[in-house]
Amino acid sequence: MNFNIIDQAIKLVRDKFKIDFTVSQYTIQTDPEDITIGGVAHHIYREPELRMSITVVKGRNSWTSYTDLDYVIFGSDLRDGSLIDEIIGGNIKGYELDMRQALRLAFIIYNGIQYGVSGEMKKDYIDKGWHPRVVSSRMRY
Repeated sequence: MNFNIIDQAIKLVRDKFKIDFTVSQYTIQTDPEDITIGGVAHHIYREPELRMSITVVKGRNSWTSYTDLDYVIFGSDLRDGSLIDEIIGGNIKGYELDMRQALRLAFIIYNGIQYGVSGEMKKDYIDKGWHPRVVSSRMRY
């Protein structure tokens, strides 16, 4: 996962769905974690994860709402053969690796916006074991 993939996914969501949102921060965490259990230090491998915060702007007649969304996206979500491949359907294997990852990330961002702004979750996705990667949603007016 790299920053170009993240930027490309953000652009895909903005261009395709015409959603007004800003990304306030994103970080990729890949470092192993050191923990101590019973006085013994352990070096634990951590799956890479992307933490992202976005604000969705939605005009509503005479006022505007802002929804702040925080995501935690696992590196495995962006790999070939992930559950996202099954959910989005089609064959994305014809694309380069970076584009396949950007398409998966764009799906995650868009799905999180649907869930965080309107509470929408597709039953088909839930039945397959998918849940939005949004860990926090706050609406402001």
